[in-house]
Amino acid sequence: MTSVKKSDYLLFGLGSFLIVLGISLGVIWPYICDGMSRRELQLDQKSINYKLWLRTPIPMYLDIYLFNFTNANEFMKNKSVIPNFEEIGPFVFKEVNDRVNLVWNDNYTVTYNQTRTWTFQPEMSVNLSTEITNLNVIVTVSTTTTLNFTFKTKMLIIV
Repeated sequence: MTSVKKSDYLLFGLGSFLIVLGISLGVIWPYICDGMSRRELQLDQKSINYKLWLRTPIPMYLDIYLFNFTNANEFMKNKSVIPNFEEIGPFVFKEVNDRVNLVWNDNYTVTYNQTRTWTFQPEMSVNLSTEITNLNVIVTVSTTTTLNFTFKTKMLIIV
């Protein structure tokens, strides 16, 4: 016959407690999370997130790189010359998003307009007055696309 030790009762009691706690939290946890989410993420003029939403506090930068067609004149004179492109950049712009013309609706929604403003950042950029020669992509693609069209098809497009 085996004897039951005091530690066995303690272990059984602790295990039972943890099982009941786990089941209880499993049932209650979605309600706790939902309540916290509604309280913390609700957008009203008194909430913490309102000012953060109104104007994004994180600096956002737009980096633009362009390709300069360095031998455009030679290429136009002699089509056998291989075009040479050089990457130039970055041209850096700071983006600021503002939400304006706010209307608080009866159905707990907000209607607004968003304005985006880009400001050139000269200290992070290549000189903005850098001269760049580039292809007109729209004309190039449309010309290449219609190159093998019949005369009638070309006339339909023009009209």
